[in-house]
Amino acid sequence: MASIQSMACRTGRREELCRGTLLYCAITAMVVSLLWTAPASVITFSCLFLGDGLADPVGRLLGRRAFLQYRVGWFGQKSYPGSLAFFLSSLAGSFLWGRLFLAAGHYNRAVFQEEAFLRAASICALVATVVEG
Repeated sequence: MASIQSMACRTGRREELCRGTLLYCAITAMVVSLLWTAPASVITFSCLFLGDGLADPVGRLLGRRAFLQYRVGWFGQKSYPGSLAFFLSSLAGSFLWGRLFLAAGHYNRAVFQEEAFLRAASICALVATVVEG
């Protein structure tokens, strides 16, 4: 159990498993089962997998200096480079996965509007960046 705890928790505390990791898995399972190829799932997966996956290493690598960090209420320190990586990778992933699903025929070309999708992805990525933590 100790090795799983150290892999799944940033701080190594067992309580962290019940918050972030459990919530992450629950959201993923819900979105996959309800909205597999829907545009909303593309944006959600981009934020969960790409944004969250890149924010931590970029923040640790480029956001070490105090002036590049800010405090998020209950969670602690975040970095501007990490948050920017979250936003940009979420937006880029949404755009690329949306184009892939469009090319694969999952979306009706007559109904799917790329500009509206990108606006929605931008808003969702921005909101997810603000509340991420």
